[in-house]
Amino acid sequence: MTGKLEGGYNLSGRVTSVEKDLPKISVVTVTFNAEKHLRQTIESVLGQSYPNVEYIVVDGGSKDATVDIIREYEDRIAYWVSEQDSGIYDAMNKGILLATGELVGMKNADDWYLPDALLRVVNCYIKTCPTVIYGNSLHVVQEQPLLANQFVVNHHLLGFGPGLDHRSMFVKTAWHKMHLFDTRYRLAADYDLMLRLKDSGELMEHCQTDISYKRAGGASYAWKLIQELAWIDWRSGRKGLAFQRLTKDSMMYFGLKYGNSFLKWILGEQGYVRWKTRSTPRLTH
Repeated sequence: MTGKLEGGYNLSGRVTSVEKDLPKISVVTVTFNAEKHLRQTIESVLGQSYPNVEYIVVDGGSKDATVDIIREYEDRIAYWVSEQDSGIYDAMNKGILLATGELVGMKNADDWYLPDALLRVVNCYIKTCPTVIYGNSLHVVQEQPLLANQFVVNHHLLGFGPGLDHRSMFVKTAWHKMHLFDTRYRLAADYDLMLRLKDSGELMEHCQTDISYKRAGGASYAWKLIQELAWIDWRSGRKGLAFQRLTKDSMMYFGLKYGNSFLKWILGEQGYVRWKTRSTPRLTH
């Protein structure tokens, strides 16, 4: 596929019927050859009970059936575009600049929202109207039946440990348009943005609820990520954390990378799943 393709109800001038007194949430999904799980992602956004949602899909010029799947839903998608880009954060920035909601959130093409997630987000948001509102994620360990571990985050720990999960985070669109993802980073620009949010003193609120399911794997598990995280920490003055990433975290990374394969070989697939979910298992349908 070459050139630019686009669609969605915004191009036809159609206005959707929404509750005008409710904050609009813009959700951006970036895709590239994402046909495997894309329908689940799209339907989790379009199936939300919250009525004032603007959905934007930015595709990087997929060669598989991704665009065909997007077109199946384009009468319910505000705007979609498919064209070559410079990577995931470049595509996210495009979506942010297109967003017209009061809040904007990112939903990866292999992850999905829990039912009523956006309603719960707004109910938390309207109490204090923070620059950032975020919830917890559920990390998928097994697909059938669905089994996942809860990943609870805290913005007060930013710069001391793990960052927030951008899949369960929403930022005021006006702020985000002025502070886009730094595309010099290929894997950790979301962490860089979170540190900028914290260091600038912006109000961040934790909505104590589960927002999103996240599949394991992908770019976030690459060795390159640890290097980028360390460089971001170093540049922000967190030299101790940068050193920790290059030593302790690196050892943990390689231990997990090869240790998980060893555990599967020793315990078998089902034994491995029981081991990985021994602390906070969650079983859903």
